[in-house]
Amino acid sequence: MNCIICSNESTDVIYKNYPGYVEGSFYDIYHCSKCNINFIDPNLIDTKIYDGIYSGNEHFGYHRYKKYVSIAKKEDDPLLIFAKIDSVYYTVEQYLKENDVKKILEIGSGYGYLTYALRKRGYEVLGTDISRNAVETAQQLFGGKFIASAADELKNLLKEKYDLIIASEVIEHVKSPIEFVKNLAELLSNNGSLLLTTPNKDFSKRAKIWRTAHPPVHISWLSYKSFEEISKLLNLSCSKISYAKYYPNHENRFIKYIRQGRELIEPSLIKKDGSLNEYWERINYTPKWNKFDSSAKNLFRVFMPELNQLETFQIFYIIFSLNVT
Repeated sequence: MNCIICSNESTDVIYKNYPGYVEGSFYDIYHCSKCNINFIDPNLIDTKIYDGIYSGNEHFGYHRYKKYVSIAKKEDDPLLIFAKIDSVYYTVEQYLKENDVKKILEIGSGYGYLTYALRKRGYEVLGTDISRNAVETAQQLFGGKFIASAADELKNLLKEKYDLIIASEVIEHVKSPIEFVKNLAELLSNNGSLLLTTPNKDFSKRAKIWRTAHPPVHISWLSYKSFEEISKLLNLSCSKISYAKYYPNHENRFIKYIRQGRELIEPSLIKKDGSLNEYWERINYTPKWNKFDSSAKNLFRVFMPELNQLETFQIFYIIFSLNVT
């Protein structure tokens, strides 16, 4: 299997029959040492899976989006709230503070809450998503213009250029990360930027084979080196937004780091009947004060996020601004 970034033919199968998103499905995991990326066969993806995720049912890992819809509807500045509770949106907030932006394109807009939050700040924003269910829901919730389209089709649909393209938690879903970035770069204005977030392979323990959403929901698991390779191949500059001053309200990244390495191979998320696997019902990375625990244990569990000042825990998501050179 050739690498989905650099086309390297010398990739290795590091695990056969890794459990998929739905119980009873299995995928071989490939690794490219040149790009430091793990991935599955991209031809195995069925995009209809996203219509299921955005069908209105509760899907583990995606249920928080409904909470964000509620925040967007009731807050005067929802982006400010998003930035405090979710590291993905902290990057958007930081970028907008430091750069002059007028026109924004959001890739993977989902229910439309971020697109709407940006519009409330006065930006001209277009939201796009591969799921027609998501786009229809976004239009019903927030109005405005949303487009149902895959990213590789947008350059043929859109005639405008954008100062900023946001793709939060999208690149790990696409068949070809290199083509994904290339297509979006063509939609950037002069000195425009592509802001990407994705689960960070560098954050996880080295023995981990797959510490991201189960295949085929996620096709790849990327590292900083992966993005350096993409940048080099496409003649783009690449930089990170620092998390050194990020103190999330509802996320304990120290506990997340400690707990995330417990199981080398994690079971499927969803049972064949559509219910959540009991293993995942026990996972909680948002610890709360428990009156039945000792004060020392509570202090450790609840207040250890302060350790995110340490380099080890500084970056959970990879954040890149890819600028046309």
